[in-house]
Amino acid sequence: MIQKFKQKSFFVSTGGILLLLIFQFFNFSISYAANIDVASKYAWGENIGWINFQNVQVDNLALTGWAWAENAGWISLSCENTNTCATGNYGVSNDGNGNLSGYAWNENLGWISFNCANTNTCATGNFKTTIDAQGNFQGWAWAENAGWISLSCENTNTCTPALFGVKTTWRPGGGGDTTAPVANAGPDITVTDIDNSGAENVTLNQGMNGDKEGFYLQREQSQQQR
Repeated sequence: MIQKFKQKSFFVSTGGILLLLIFQFFNFSISYAANIDVASKYAWGENIGWINFQNVQVDNLALTGWAWAENAGWISLSCENTNTCATGNYGVSNDGNGNLSGYAWNENLGWISFNCANTNTCATGNFKTTIDAQGNFQGWAWAENAGWISLSCENTNTCTPALFGVKTTWRPGGGGDTTAPVANAGPDITVTDIDNSGAENVTLNQGMNGDKEGFYLQREQSQQQR
Protein backbone atom coordinates (compact mmCIF):
# COMPACT_ATOMS: atom_id res chain seq x y z
CA MET A 1 0.00 0.00 0.00
CA ILE A 2 2.93 2.34 0.69
CA GLN A 3 4.16 1.83 -2.85
CA LYS A 4 0.70 2.60 -4.17
CA PHE A 5 0.58 5.87 -2.27
CA LYS A 6 4.01 6.92 -3.54
CA GLN A 7 3.08 6.23 -7.13
CA LYS A 8 -0.17 8.15 -6.88
CA SER A 9 1.52 11.08 -5.15
CA PHE A 10 3.91 11.46 -8.08
CA PHE A 11 1.15 11.46 -10.66
CA VAL A 12 -1.09 13.94 -8.89
CA SER A 13 1.71 16.30 -7.91
CA THR A 14 3.02 16.53 -11.44
CA GLY A 15 -0.53 16.98 -12.70
CA GLY A 16 -0.67 20.20 -10.77
CA ILE A 17 -3.39 20.56 -8.15
CA LEU A 18 -2.43 24.24 -8.09
CA LEU A 19 -4.36 26.08 -10.79
CA LEU A 20 -2.10 28.57 -12.62
CA LEU A 21 -3.60 31.00 -15.10
CA ILE A 22 -1.51 33.08 -17.52
CA PHE A 23 -3.45 35.40 -19.81
CA GLN A 24 -3.31 38.82 -21.46
CA PHE A 25 -5.62 41.35 -19.81
CA PHE A 26 -8.94 39.50 -19.61
CA ASN A 27 -11.94 40.63 -17.63
CA PHE A 28 -13.43 37.53 -16.04
CA SER A 29 -15.78 36.28 -13.36
CA ILE A 30 -15.43 33.08 -11.36
CA SER A 31 -18.31 30.71 -10.63
CA TYR A 32 -18.59 27.24 -9.18
CA ALA A 33 -20.76 24.22 -9.87
CA ALA A 34 -21.95 22.61 -6.64
CA ASN A 35 -25.06 21.33 -4.88
CA ILE A 36 -24.00 21.55 -1.24
CA ASP A 37 -26.31 23.33 1.19
CA VAL A 38 -24.68 26.67 2.02
CA ALA A 39 -25.93 26.35 5.61
CA SER A 40 -24.47 22.84 6.05
CA LYS A 41 -21.07 22.62 4.39
CA TYR A 42 -18.44 21.87 7.06
CA ALA A 43 -16.63 18.69 8.10
CA TRP A 44 -14.08 18.55 10.91
CA GLY A 45 -10.65 16.98 11.27
CA GLU A 46 -8.94 16.99 14.66
CA ASN A 47 -5.56 17.62 13.02
CA ILE A 48 -6.94 19.58 10.06
CA GLY A 49 -9.59 21.96 11.34
CA TRP A 50 -12.69 22.92 9.39
CA ILE A 51 -13.18 21.58 5.87
CA ASN A 52 -15.58 23.51 3.62
CA PHE A 53 -17.38 21.39 1.01
CA GLN A 54 -19.24 24.29 -0.64
CA ASN A 55 -17.52 23.79 -4.01
CA VAL A 56 -18.38 20.07 -4.24
CA GLN A 57 -20.90 18.57 -6.66
CA VAL A 58 -22.69 15.28 -5.83
CA ASP A 59 -24.33 13.19 -8.54
CA ASN A 60 -25.43 9.58 -8.99
CA LEU A 61 -21.94 8.37 -9.86
CA ALA A 62 -19.37 10.51 -8.11
CA LEU A 63 -18.34 13.61 -6.20
CA THR A 64 -16.44 16.27 -8.13
CA GLY A 65 -15.03 19.68 -7.33
CA TRP A 66 -12.99 20.92 -4.40
CA ALA A 67 -13.16 21.24 -0.63
CA TRP A 68 -11.13 23.77 1.34
CA ALA A 69 -9.29 22.78 4.54
CA GLU A 70 -8.39 25.81 6.62
CA ASN A 71 -5.03 24.37 7.66
CA ALA A 72 -4.19 22.28 4.59
CA GLY A 73 -5.55 24.04 1.50
CA TRP A 74 -7.50 22.63 -1.42
CA ILE A 75 -8.74 19.04 -1.47
CA SER A 76 -9.51 17.61 -4.91
CA LEU A 77 -12.41 15.14 -5.04
CA SER A 78 -11.64 13.99 -8.59
CA CYS A 79 -8.79 13.78 -11.08
CA GLU A 80 -11.21 15.46 -13.52
CA ASN A 81 -10.61 18.72 -11.64
CA THR A 82 -7.08 18.95 -13.00
CA ASN A 83 -7.39 16.81 -16.15
CA THR A 84 -4.92 14.26 -14.75
CA CYS A 85 -7.03 11.08 -14.98
CA ALA A 86 -4.82 9.68 -17.74
CA THR A 87 -1.80 9.59 -15.44
CA GLY A 88 -3.38 9.44 -11.97
CA ASN A 89 -6.93 8.08 -11.93
CA TYR A 90 -8.60 8.84 -8.58
CA GLY A 91 -11.87 10.16 -7.24
CA VAL A 92 -14.73 9.70 -4.80
CA SER A 93 -17.42 7.38 -6.19
CA ASN A 94 -21.13 7.24 -5.36
CA ASP A 95 -23.05 3.99 -5.92
CA GLY A 96 -26.29 5.93 -6.47
CA ASN A 97 -27.59 4.99 -3.02
CA GLY A 98 -25.31 7.35 -1.14
CA ASN A 99 -22.53 4.89 -0.32
CA LEU A 100 -19.23 6.62 -1.06
CA SER A 101 -15.86 5.05 -1.78
CA GLY A 102 -12.55 5.99 -3.35
CA TYR A 103 -10.08 8.74 -2.64
CA ALA A 104 -9.67 12.51 -2.56
CA TRP A 105 -6.25 14.17 -2.70
CA ASN A 106 -4.49 17.02 -0.90
CA GLU A 107 -0.83 17.96 -1.23
CA ASN A 108 -0.41 18.16 2.56
CA LEU A 109 -2.86 15.52 3.80
CA GLY A 110 -2.11 12.93 1.14
CA TRP A 111 -4.81 10.45 0.14
CA ILE A 112 -8.18 10.77 1.86
CA SER A 113 -10.15 7.52 1.87
CA PHE A 114 -13.95 7.57 2.12
CA ASN A 115 -14.37 3.84 2.73
CA CYS A 116 -12.28 1.20 4.50
CA ALA A 117 -13.08 -1.18 1.63
CA ASN A 118 -10.63 0.84 -0.49
CA THR A 119 -7.73 -0.81 1.34
CA ASN A 120 -9.40 -3.98 2.67
CA THR A 121 -8.89 -2.77 6.24
CA CYS A 122 -12.49 -2.89 7.49
CA ALA A 123 -11.63 -5.72 9.89
CA THR A 124 -9.25 -3.46 11.81
CA GLY A 125 -10.70 -0.01 11.07
CA ASN A 126 -14.31 -0.04 9.96
CA PHE A 127 -15.33 3.33 8.49
CA LYS A 128 -17.18 4.78 5.53
CA THR A 129 -19.00 7.89 4.38
CA THR A 130 -22.65 7.76 3.35
CA ILE A 131 -25.37 10.21 2.30
CA ASP A 132 -28.75 9.61 3.94
CA ALA A 133 -32.27 10.12 2.58
CA GLN A 134 -32.24 13.79 3.64
CA GLY A 135 -28.95 14.48 1.86
CA ASN A 136 -26.85 14.54 5.05
CA PHE A 137 -23.32 13.15 4.93
CA GLN A 138 -22.74 10.60 7.67
CA GLY A 139 -19.67 8.79 8.93
CA TRP A 140 -15.95 9.28 8.59
CA ALA A 141 -13.11 9.65 6.12
CA TRP A 142 -9.42 8.95 6.77
CA ALA A 143 -6.49 11.15 5.71
CA GLU A 144 -3.23 9.21 5.50
CA ASN A 145 -1.17 12.08 6.98
CA ALA A 146 -3.72 13.61 9.36
CA GLY A 147 -6.15 10.98 10.63
CA TRP A 148 -9.92 11.06 11.00
CA ILE A 149 -12.31 13.46 9.31
CA SER A 150 -15.85 13.64 10.70
CA LEU A 151 -18.59 14.49 8.20
CA SER A 152 -21.20 15.08 10.92
CA CYS A 153 -21.34 16.12 14.57
CA GLU A 154 -23.70 13.15 15.07
CA ASN A 155 -20.68 10.84 14.83
CA THR A 156 -19.53 11.92 18.29
CA ASN A 157 -22.80 13.24 19.74
CA THR A 158 -21.34 16.75 19.85
CA CYS A 159 -24.02 18.66 17.91
CA THR A 160 -24.51 20.68 21.09
CA PRO A 161 -22.66 22.98 21.23
CA ALA A 162 -20.67 22.26 18.02
CA LEU A 163 -23.31 21.89 15.30
CA PHE A 164 -21.67 20.97 11.99
CA GLY A 165 -22.14 18.68 9.02
CA VAL A 166 -22.30 18.47 5.24
CA LYS A 167 -25.60 18.32 3.34
CA THR A 168 -26.40 18.12 -0.37
CA THR A 169 -29.55 18.66 -2.40
CA TRP A 170 -28.83 15.33 -4.11
CA ARG A 171 -30.83 12.38 -2.78
CA PRO A 172 -30.09 8.63 -2.91
CA GLY A 173 -32.00 6.69 -5.51
CA GLY A 174 -32.23 9.57 -7.97
CA GLY A 175 -34.24 11.99 -5.85
CA GLY A 176 -33.41 15.58 -5.09
CA ASP A 177 -31.89 18.32 -7.18
CA THR A 178 -28.59 17.59 -8.92
CA THR A 179 -28.59 20.82 -10.92
CA ALA A 180 -25.48 22.82 -10.17
CA PRO A 181 -26.14 26.47 -9.36
CA VAL A 182 -23.83 29.08 -10.83
CA ALA A 183 -22.79 31.73 -8.36
CA ASN A 184 -20.75 34.84 -8.95
CA ALA A 185 -17.86 34.89 -6.48
CA GLY A 186 -17.20 38.59 -6.75
CA PRO A 187 -16.75 41.53 -9.09
CA ASP A 188 -14.97 41.27 -12.43
CA ILE A 189 -11.26 42.05 -12.40
CA THR A 190 -9.79 44.57 -14.81
CA VAL A 191 -6.03 44.68 -15.43
CA THR A 192 -4.54 47.87 -16.87
CA ASP A 193 -1.08 48.24 -18.39
CA ILE A 194 0.10 51.49 -16.79
CA ASP A 195 3.49 51.74 -18.50
CA ASN A 196 2.25 51.10 -22.07
CA SER A 197 5.24 48.89 -22.80
CA GLY A 198 3.28 46.41 -24.89
CA ALA A 199 1.54 43.14 -24.14
CA GLU A 200 2.55 41.54 -20.84
CA ASN A 201 1.60 38.31 -19.10
CA VAL A 202 -0.26 38.37 -15.80
CA THR A 203 -0.08 35.35 -13.49
CA LEU A 204 -2.81 34.58 -10.97
CA ASN A 205 -2.58 31.79 -8.40
CA GLN A 206 -5.83 30.33 -7.11
CA GLY A 207 -6.78 31.61 -3.69
CA MET A 208 -9.53 31.77 -1.14
CA ASN A 209 -11.75 34.53 0.10
CA GLY A 210 -14.79 34.62 2.32
CA ASP A 211 -17.00 33.80 -0.66
CA LYS A 212 -15.16 30.48 -1.30
CA GLU A 213 -14.76 31.12 -5.01
CA GLY A 214 -14.63 28.21 -7.42
CA PHE A 215 -12.80 27.28 -10.55
CA TYR A 216 -14.97 27.58 -13.64
CA LEU A 217 -13.81 30.67 -15.53
CA GLN A 218 -16.21 32.51 -17.79
CA ARG A 219 -14.44 34.86 -20.19
CA GLU A 220 -16.54 37.96 -20.72
CA GLN A 221 -14.27 40.33 -22.58
CA SER A 222 -10.73 40.43 -23.90
CA GLN A 223 -8.82 43.58 -24.65
CA GLN A 224 -5.08 43.86 -25.22
CA GLN A 225 -3.62 46.95 -23.63
CA ARG A 226 -1.53 49.12 -25.91
